[in-house]
Amino acid sequence: MYKFGKRSIDNFKTCHPDLQVIGYNTAIHRNCSCLSGQRGQVLQDYLYSIGASTKKWPNSDHNSEPYSNAFDLAPYQSTVPHINWEDRSSFIEFSGYTKAIADALGTPIGNGYDWDLDLDFTDQTFMDGAHFWLIKPREITSDMLELVSKLFDYE
Repeated sequence: MYKFGKRSIDNFKTCHPDLQVIGYNTAIHRNCSCLSGQRGQVLQDYLYSIGASTKKWPNSDHNSEPYSNAFDLAPYQSTVPHINWEDRSSFIEFSGYTKAIADALGTPIGNGYDWDLDLDFTDQTFMDGAHFWLIKPREITSDMLELVSKLFDYE
């Protein structure tokens, strides 16, 4: 299993427990980094202003409370740059793997290569292979929070 760095763990802890479980299980076989979880207004509006998001605050799934219903999870490479945004094939493979993990866990997610969930990757105008969101976020329970509190104990 690959282990997440402190920044990834801090980002995961701002996410819905189901996303934390998906990320943890993805890292069993894929080296990856959680680049973003919950975003505040300043960051969300900044990302919108530079074209890195299509949503202003509070309309992104990254802005949901008390936990984000989206995360940015990217394949992490041992070579520099560790996150190679130009390597689209790596992101496509990784997004398929992550979606398969989520499906196996019974928690379907969407990905920024297919915003409308129609499996047509050519009809997108904004490509964001690192972005994943919960299609139907479940109500968060104390049992879920207890489970995820133990996921990243290896810090």
